[in-house]
Parts: sequence; structure tokens; C-alpha cells
Amino acid sequence: AQRMAVLARLQAGLKGGKPAILVAAAHAVLQRLPPPTALERASYSAKPGADVVIADLERYFAVNGYARASTVSERGEFAIRGGVIDVFPPTAEEPVRLDLFGDSLESIRAFDPETQRSTKQLHSVDLAPVSEILLDADAISRFRKGYVEAFGAPGDDPLYAAVSEGGRRGGMEHWLPLYYPSTATLFDYLPDGALVGIDHLATEARDERLAMVHDAFDARVQAKGTYRPLSPKTLYLESAEWDRRVGEHASRSFTPFQVDGPNVIDMGARQGRSLAAERAQDSVNLFEAAANHANTLSAA
Repeated sequence: AQRMAVLARLQAGLKGGKPAILVAAAHAVLQRLPPPTALERASYSAKPGADVVIADLERYFAVNGYARASTVSERGEFAIRGGVIDVFPPTAEEPVRLDLFGDSLESIRAFDPETQRSTKQLHSVDLAPVSEILLDADAISRFRKGYVEAFGAPGDDPLYAAVSEGGRRGGMEHWLPLYYPSTATLFDYLPDGALVGIDHLATEARDERLAMVHDAFDARVQAKGTYRPLSPKTLYLESAEWDRRVGEHASRSFTPFQVDGPNVIDMGARQGRSLAAERAQDSVNLFEAAANHANTLSAA
């Protein structure tokens, strides 16, 4: 849900003209994602006075990975009680309550998930997908066809049976490419002119992650169990594609070492104080020592 919330914000465009920083671990950048067009179709917005058909909203929740609950407390949950719909959008800080009069949306209120009491009135509600798998009829059809092409007859595979009936199953994201005509990467969600910064350990982390993925894939294949894995290259960027996508953007590489050259900028970062002297003394409170050091730096 958190990942889809970030992608939805990127796809909708950054509001207010303020610069934004997106921090992502190397293994997150490697992962292939639903195409941006899928998120465009999966957005939902409503304001008081709008017509809201509960049956249509229920279908939206089912397709986009929301889970029905008796009481909404976690992101991605929803509950329907007569003309009241509670839902916790992945992009929101609090769940929201939609009050309907017939098919007309009368009010939208945020509420505290612990007390269930309203906290403020809202002028609109914006929903985004909770799952990478947008499980509509077309996605189910593509999954069934792609599964047979990749693995042959499904046999008694419970995943195939569940998805064929429109149900969800834990781990179904492992077959993400089968649900879409094509997949995307995080680079496809970046705005034009985005500057990409590469940490000095990112490439090493990337290569370690890919080695782990390939080892896991080989082990799955050799085990010959009921789990049918897709090729790693369909789920993750390979090293060459990573380099190519980074090369499509202006980029900066960070290093902790002293480097000379015309394109090098010293950011002024230095090793912080280790408090080794204080650690050697049992009578010293390290928390106070760290706080005093921080106050000294602030005063200077």
C-alpha cells in the first residue's frame, strides 16, 4: 500500500511546485512495477454532492486490493454499513467516512482509527490502489493466458484457481508480469528532468540483490515443487538495464573518498564524532554526551 501510494503521487504529478526528494533502496529500484497507465485508470475521486453507487465502489475496492473489515483501522481496509462507507486510502493520514443520502454523497469526514470519532471535515476524497495487482476481468484473462504459456497446464495450482475466480492470494505479486501487457520501472514514474543520485554502495547492493534473486530462482527450479517461478528478468531490472535507465537522466554519484576532477563537488561531509572517549568511561551518560555535542554544534 505504501509503495502504491508513492507511485500514485508520482503519477498524479507533484503539486504546489515544490521540489521533492524520493529515497529508494537499491532492491526497490530493481523491482518491476505496474505501468503508469494502470494507475491512471485506478484513481478515484469524489466530492460532496457527487453520485456514488455503493455497488460500483465495492467493485473498485475488490479490483484495487482493498480488504473488507468490520472496523477500519489499517490502510487498505473498507467497511460498508448501510449508507456509510469507511475506507482508509493508502495516501491518507487518517481513514475517511463517506455519508450517503441515497446515491448522493452528503459529507466526507476524516476519523481517528482508534476512537472511530470524526476529526475534521474534508472537501474531497482521493483513492489509489492498495495492491500492485489490479484484478479486473482483463487482468484475469491475461493471467490465465500468460500462465499457460509460461508453465503449461495449471493442474491443481491453488494460485491459478484463486485468480481465475477473481480472488486474491498472498504472494500473487510474484507473477506481476502476467497481469499486464507490459511492466514498468520506477524510472518510468519520474518526472522529466529528474536528477538521479546514486549512493556509493548502491551498485554493490544491486548486484548482491540480483545474485540472491537468481540463487532463489535456481533453487525453486531444482526443487520442482508446486511453486512455478517466473524468470528473474521479468520481475527485476538486470544490471545493464539499470545502467541504461540511470544514463537517461542527469545523475550524481556520491562517494566518501577524496576525488579530484572538474566534475567533483565537495559537499563538506566529514566523519562525525564517535564519542569513543565517553564510551570508555562507565560513569558517563552517552545520551547526555551526544545531546551536549549536538547543542555545541548548533550554537556554533
